[in-house]
Amino acid sequence: MGGMKTISEYKYVAERSDLIITISESAKADIIKHFNIDEKKIKIVTPGIDLQKYSYKYSESELEKY
Repeated sequence: MGGMKTISEYKYVAERSDLIITISESAKADIIKHFNIDEKKIKIVTPGIDLQKYSYKYSESELEKY
């Protein structure tokens, strides 16, 4: 149990999935190419962050320190 999966195991799961979620067009293209999956079954959800919540505006004096 556990360990690395084989390509055939991933293909088996991909063929039986109703939806495959991936992070990029490149990953989607690889799934289509290697597993022969209909592109309609694949959706892209790009990773992201809330810039308003996680960005910090440094003052000029803080920037001059470095």
